Amino acid sequence: MGPLLRDAARACSELTNADQVYVCLWSHADRRPGHIHFVVQPVTADVMRRFDAHGPALQVAMFSNGEQPDAQGVSAFAAQARSWFSGQDARHA
Repeated sequence: MGPLLRDAARACSELTNADQVYVCLWSHADRRPGHIHFVVQPVTADVMRRFDAHGPALQVAMFSNGEQPDAQGVSAFAAQARSWFSGQDARHA
């Protein structure tokens, strides 16, 4: 998982204007470990200023605010990320 998470963070960094990229592990189901989520989140200074938070507090503030990315933006980013990862595969072949 380490190389995949490292590459996902690098892709986020290179494909966005993020000032930093958070990589988090969430494990919860009815407040008990049951499954895991790896979150790779590009973060900008503007977002940290807007929510007056960083790290886990920023994620909580965004969840509490109902902050969701634009669906078309997510699709466009996913296409860019697929292309980025395909290029990585070619470089490592």
